Amino acid sequence: MAAPSAGRRAVIRRWLATLGVLALVTTALVGIAHASQLALAPPTTASLDVVRKCAQADVQVIGAVGRTQLTVSGLPAACGGLPMRLWLHEAGTTRHVDAVTPHEGGALTVTLPAPVGARPTAVVTVRTWPMPTTARISDFPTFTCRTPDAPQVGCAVSVSKRTNWPDYWQRTLLISTTSTTPVRWELTVDLSTSAFMTTKELLDIRTSLTRTSALDCARTPRTVTIGGRPMHNNFHLVDSTTVREAELQGNPTVNIYANPNSVLLHCP
Repeated sequence: MAAPSAGRRAVIRRWLATLGVLALVTTALVGIAHASQLALAPPTTASLDVVRKCAQADVQVIGAVGRTQLTVSGLPAACGGLPMRLWLHEAGTTRHVDAVTPHEGGALTVTLPAPVGARPTAVVTVRTWPMPTTARISDFPTFTCRTPDAPQVGCAVSVSKRTNWPDYWQRTLLISTTSTTPVRWELTVDLSTSAFMTTKELLDIRTSLTRTSALDCARTPRTVTIGGRPMHNNFHLVDSTTVREAELQGNPTVNIYANPNSVLLHCP
């Protein structure tokens, strides 16, 4: 069979090119028609809801050393009904507890898996947004130390052991001073700072203490001043080489069978 002439080959090429263009146009039109059938939804604000802060407020976290319940207050009404998380960091350990804010804002109580310490750092987040947070953890009771015969010298008191039960508390105290000569010390115990108990009876577990202030059950705040008994190896004195240790117990009711030598406060 004879090969097509040059003119005929040119015609064939033009037809093939035309068919190719038609195929491309057809494919594009089909795609457009398919796209026109898709349902287009308007843009939503869901992503904005995730990051929007409900309000800015100063939040307080209030509690007492050795207790598991904390009160979170100052929550704004605009943040009502939203997820809340309380973060606590203390002594290298971080923990958290989750809750839902009251619908009208205000305050709520959360329960920790373990008792809170004396100086935690707290942060409250609402819907992941952090709020300015202040932690006020009271160390019940509070103690102050003084040297009445030499006020310029002074002394310090620290709590080496804390124990809290629903019906009484105990504290082990360490009394110290920088004075190189022995000085008489006194402690003022403030029993009005309790977040969970009204102390009506204060006991000296080791019977090495004595009350140096008058008994006044009507005093507000309820305080009592105590010192060491001289007959216990000069326990009433302290110097830079000696640290005195005392143990106190507070009861919400009066124990009529308590050792009279251990009773420092007795308020029916």
